[in-house]
Amino acid sequence: MSQISFIPFYTLVRHVEYEGGDFLGNFSSLEAVFAYLDQLDGFLMEDWHPEASDLEVLDSHDTDKHGVTSGWDLTGPAGVSFHIYACSVGAA
Repeated sequence: MSQISFIPFYTLVRHVEYEGGDFLGNFSSLEAVFAYLDQLDGFLMEDWHPEASDLEVLDSHDTDKHGVTSGWDLTGPAGVSFHIYACSVGAA
């Protein structure tokens, strides 16, 4: 019988007011998420430099998904926001 290891990762989703959301990727750490956000192009994005202190914890309704252990909301510029989900999956 093999032992299952749990692998953590972070999923980033962008939400644009009145347009919907899109999946931006999975990342190995929160630092990698912030590095990605720091290089994003778009309206007012070049002047926006988010930090971990800007994160707001999502309520359990937003994180009640299979594999999600916690999540955060990050308000960006010009009607853009981001959800970051901490996830964990098992691998044998």
